[in-house]
Amino acid sequence: MTNIEELKKKQKTLKSATAVLIGFVIVMSFVSVFLTIKKGIGFFTFLPLFFLSIILINYSNFKKLTKEIELKKNEN
Repeated sequence: MTNIEELKKKQKTLKSATAVLIGFVIVMSFVSVFLTIKKGIGFFTFLPLFFLSIILINYSNFKKLTKEIELKKNEN
């Protein structure tokens, strides 16, 4: 049971971190649109795209953890 509990803790942490990152990317997207309108295309225009890849990786890891937890539950 300890292993399932550890996996659930990792899943919860990953979910929270991803939610914070999504909020951060949304705010960053609005700022980048504003800066693009004011100053033109620059580094900050594409910065949210770099963080979007991290969100996709976290989502993939979350799905893997969910499958692993279900697999462990079915074993017991």
